[in-house]
Amino acid sequence: TRGICFVGKINMQSFLKQKIKNKQGQIKDSNNNIIGNHPGIYYFTIGQRIGPRLNIKLTAHLKGKYFIAKKNKKTNTLIIAPENSSLLKKQKIKLIKFHQINPALPLPKANLKARIRHLGPLHKGKLIKHNNNYYFFFQKPIEQLAEGQYAVFYKNQQLIASGEIRLP
Repeated sequence: TRGICFVGKINMQSFLKQKIKNKQGQIKDSNNNIIGNHPGIYYFTIGQRIGPRLNIKLTAHLKGKYFIAKKNKKTNTLIIAPENSSLLKKQKIKLIKFHQINPALPLPKANLKARIRHLGPLHKGKLIKHNNNYYFFFQKPIEQLAEGQYAVFYKNQQLIASGEIRLP
């Protein structure tokens, strides 16, 4: 059982079932083949490993490790991909709720580092503003980026900005 900081040590799916109505949907592989069903798209996270504890029903036998690569909310579909698949790696994110720590200072755009997880590694890249939207381009594609997570940005050792991740 894993917990989240604001609800304590309870099973995440059990907690969400109290708050969100089930809406079953399909699970597809990277070739768009239907390979199973899930109890509700909001119970799963991008990058989460597929396994028996997830309460999903697969109609195909998977060899190796598979992970959730995409969630299509419109069709209520999960797309899964094998370990090391390019579907699991992203090089660009859009940022909403962008917040610059000190708006009086010019915002550096190059030679930045982004952190997407608490105590996670720093990833080099650059920040681009286009049509009043901010985007971060990672120097190398990274895995397990999920919408709703926050990215924080550093120049050298100084925290300069943050934003909520969206996958364009």
